[in-house]
Amino acid sequence: MNYATRRTFLICLALALLTSAALWPVLSNGFINFDDPSYVSENGRVLAGLNWPSIKWAFSTGYFGNWHPLTWLSHMLDVQLFGLEPGRHHLTSLVLHTGSVLLLFVWLQRMTGAVWRSAFVAALFAVHPLRVESVAWIAERKDVLSVFFGMLSLWAYAWYVEGRIAQRKAEGPREESTQHATRNTQRATRSTFHPFVFYVLSLLFFALAIMSKAMLVTLPFALLLLDYWPLGRMQGAAGGMDTSGAVGIQRKGAKERRRKAEQTPSSGAGIANDTVTAAAMDSGVQNLCAFAPLRLCVKSLLHRFGFSPRQAAFCTLEKAPFFALGVACAAAGFLLLRHAGAITETASSGIRERMAYTVYGYAGHLGKLAWPVDLVLPYPRPHHVPGLLVLGGGAGLVLVSGWALVLLKRRPYLAVGWFWFLGCLVPVSGLLRLGPQALADRYTYFPSVGLFIALSWGVAELVGAPRLGSGWVGTPRRGVRVQRPADASASRPYQRAMLGPGLGIAAFCVLVLCVVASNRQAAYWRDSETLYRHGLAVNSNNYVDHSGLGHALFRQGKLDEAIRECQEAVRIQPDYDPAYSNLGLFYAEKKDYASAIRNLEEAVRLSPRDTKPRNNLGNVFYLQGRYAEAHEQFAEVLRIDPGHTDALNNRGLVCQKLGQPAEAILSYRRAIELRPDFTAALNNLAWLLATCPDARYRDGKGALDLATRACELTHYANATTLATLAAAYAELGQTSEATALLEQAQQRTAGGADEFSRRLAAMAGSFRAGKAYRED
Repeated sequence: MNYATRRTFLICLALALLTSAALWPVLSNGFINFDDPSYVSENGRVLAGLNWPSIKWAFSTGYFGNWHPLTWLSHMLDVQLFGLEPGRHHLTSLVLHTGSVLLLFVWLQRMTGAVWRSAFVAALFAVHPLRVESVAWIAERKDVLSVFFGMLSLWAYAWYVEGRIAQRKAEGPREESTQHATRNTQRATRSTFHPFVFYVLSLLFFALAIMSKAMLVTLPFALLLLDYWPLGRMQGAAGGMDTSGAVGIQRKGAKERRRKAEQTPSSGAGIANDTVTAAAMDSGVQNLCAFAPLRLCVKSLLHRFGFSPRQAAFCTLEKAPFFALGVACAAAGFLLLRHAGAITETASSGIRERMAYTVYGYAGHLGKLAWPVDLVLPYPRPHHVPGLLVLGGGAGLVLVSGWALVLLKRRPYLAVGWFWFLGCLVPVSGLLRLGPQALADRYTYFPSVGLFIALSWGVAELVGAPRLGSGWVGTPRRGVRVQRPADASASRPYQRAMLGPGLGIAAFCVLVLCVVASNRQAAYWRDSETLYRHGLAVNSNNYVDHSGLGHALFRQGKLDEAIRECQEAVRIQPDYDPAYSNLGLFYAEKKDYASAIRNLEEAVRLSPRDTKPRNNLGNVFYLQGRYAEAHEQFAEVLRIDPGHTDALNNRGLVCQKLGQPAEAILSYRRAIELRPDFTAALNNLAWLLATCPDARYRDGKGALDLATRACELTHYANATTLATLAAAYAELGQTSEATALLEQAQQRTAGGADEFSRRLAAMAGSFRAGKAYRED
């Protein structure tokens, strides 16, 4: 193992340990009640694990307003392997995030040759406090999974470009020394074996990324930015990634490079046999700009910023498959979001309002990246963005963009990093209202990479670090002549690069602070109550946190406190439908059915396509004996989501009450087909097959199999499933086994006087008479 390989391995090991140190508290966290139930803990399709019906559903559903089949498959695989052990689910997310960190370092240092700068970018990406939300939130698996595939796509693209350049150099005229030519040939043989394979891999990983989360549709834009810098593929013959691996290391003078560019075919695009294609595209650009002054203006502008029109056109065309995939995914995602009601007020909101929220989003995300304090889930969208903030923020964005363009040729990393951030944040920038949030820590997960690149390279150059392959500090490799900065003078001598160790210490301190802050932030995600109380400590008017805290308190049996929290949420935001849905659930638990129905109907009115309040409303009607109305609600839930297993089970119960055993059996069987381990449906179907008054529908053997499965899932510790198993044995004439099981069920009810206890007593009377039990 040579020095470079050993150094890379040790840096990767350090990055992995640093990431673990910052985010290890997530491994002891549980599920939270914000989206985790819909994605994992109460999602019947996911709880069924990996099976063919669930896989088909993952690729065909737009559930929750998103099409991300790989995310669903990832959750299903976790359930299949770990069940509902939240620590294992968190471990998967942490491993994916760590993989993204390592891949970021590998492809960035391969493209730039700047090892330590690349390492700092990867480390800051790994431990910045804004990363906590993406890693600690199980429902945000789509974030870490999509970026992991995105980083793989960038890694494959780096190999593809380097392979093409090395291949072209190996095939081109050899004016170098024999040793230099031999090295190029060896590099081409080693790193460009079928380089097109890496292009296909990059495209494949991009497809997997957008199948995990559609926000990665901006990846082709990031590839074009990397083509300009550090790959240098848009600058014509003089450009191209230096396959020596060192940025700024110049083996020849500028005159010699220009002479070689005139004598040899262009290799800046890094693609063999592209001269004719690029020339044709250049001709097409001229035809589009047939008006001579316009054509001259366009060419002058491109050359002003260091672009070769031919190579820029080729690089853009090269990304056509990426853009095609991205556009298709964006269109499908837009339709699904609009169908789910997640895109709101797009048509009714004026361009001014949308631009105001866009400026607010960019300014807010920049502020959180620069000063990551008071991080909460979520940040409620303000009703109004102050005009002064819009003007100031908009002017700031324009000025920074203009400044980056002015410095494009001298310091291209600034423009690449800045426009990476701006471009990759567009899908959640506020132009479309994707739900109630304009700000979210998770939105910066991929876009922040650009800012970290600009920061790392900018600070290093600001303090005068040498442009070496080793980054901030280090010595040039043997045999490589280093060009000193042009502005070196007595006032700022080249030896100022020795400030590198000081810069390294400063970087270390920044990373330590980020680790401490991330560690503390991850601890807030321990459970729902801790998370929401932290959010309310930051902003007492956060109506989402009030509602979420109410639900967490309800799970603890604190009904009165839960109701007060949700009432406060409604007071702050009168049209927040989840708060009404929670209030309906809480009042139903208190048996105040009138208040429950009133709140649930309001939730349904505010969000007609939300199945949760409809299903709960049907349950309340069922408890009141209003079976026809309950059936209507469950039918509507199944119209919206045909695979809603809870609604299928509930419809089966209603059909039993309405005297429709055939329909009930179909509903139960469909629920079990979609979710084989659905204990409630297994138990209800077994009870119906064992106790139905109509002999046409009784099936003792089938009831026994289903009830046994339900008891196994509950470890023979649940009174309801034990009673059902007893009824199945009685239907088969085995009353002694039935009596023994019934006694176990009665012991677990502790002699209560409720309806279930009275049913157990009636079953005991039937068994003593040697008869099977029949439900009235």
